[in-house]
Amino acid sequence: MKMRNALITIMALGGLGYGAYRYLLTDEARENAKTTLVQLSSYWDGIAAKINQNLGESLDSELLDQRRSEISEAWRAIGF
Repeated sequence: MKMRNALITIMALGGLGYGAYRYLLTDEARENAKTTLVQLSSYWDGIAAKINQNLGESLDSELLDQRRSEISEAWRAIGF
């Protein structure tokens, strides 16, 4: 039931958004909205790339191997 309500809500909001975009905005406003969405998308891609780059650097394989051995030692120390 919750999933159905969420889907109906999403579809209704999408329809309202499209209707507002199509019928209430002027051509100039539509172009500005498109430009803004493209810029937001490129900013988001840049942020995601930086996060992935930093995450990749922090997950160095040697460091991971060291952490695995430390965890194994800790488990052995407590009897597992």
